[in-house]
This record gives sequence, C-alpha cells and structure tokens, in this order.
Amino acid sequence: AAGSAASLDWGRILVPQMQRYLLLLLVAWAFQLLVLEPLLLALHLMAGEPSIDDVYDHVVKSSAYKLVVSQLGKFYARFCWCCERGSTQKFFNDLKRSEPPRPTTPVSDLRRQAVQQGLVFRVAKNMTEEELRAWLREHKLQHK
Repeated sequence: AAGSAASLDWGRILVPQMQRYLLLLLVAWAFQLLVLEPLLLALHLMAGEPSIDDVYDHVVKSSAYKLVVSQLGKFYARFCWCCERGSTQKFFNDLKRSEPPRPTTPVSDLRRQAVQQGLVFRVAKNMTEEELRAWLREHKLQHK
C-alpha cells in the first residue's frame, strides 16, 4: 500500500484540461465573491428594501414582463398540441387583462403614499399607522 501511494503520479491526474478547469473554477469563485457579491449588496442597499408587493407591481408593469408574456402566449398558441385550439390564447388574453393584486391593508397603502411623496422607504416601514397619517398631513400642509 505504501508503494502505491508513493507511485501516485500527479502529472497524470492534473492533465492540462483539468488544470484549465480548476483555474477557471477559481477565477469564477473569485469573481463571484469579489465583484458580484459587493455589487449585489450595493444594489440592495440603494433599493431601500422594497416590499414584495412593490417589487411585484414593478415587474408586472414593466415592458420586459409584457414582452415575455406575449412571446410565451405566441409560443404556446403555436406549439401546444395537448390543448384545444384557442384555449391557450384565451388564457393569455385573460392573463394580460388581469390586474395584479394590491394589498388592502391601510398601513401598506399609507406607506406607498408616503414613499411616493418622498419619504424614504426604510423610515416609512418602521412607522406606525398614526405616524404615517401625521407625516402625510404635515407634508400636504407644507406643499400647499
């Protein structure tokens, strides 16, 4: 057993393709940790911790989302053999006409109004309903 361990030839294990793979793997890890993670953190801090509803509304109203939905509708209308003719088109037309659900809690509506009036989202998120109403009243009085 000692003879076989001593005869292990690393030159046969780390062939040039394996060396290239390990080098690219290390470069990819370094790029992820040293470049992409700090950029993601900076983006997260600049976005101000939006709520899930705010992000959902922004994505659904974007032109990229509408383009993807329309292309998916065309793809399914053309290549879906399992569905009866026209049912997929009706599904995607209904999907285009539907409005995204909005939260109905008064606090979330007040937060949305305050952020639209210029209050930082992080501050609005930590305020109570009464504080939000008072801030909105003061802001309305100042801008009249």
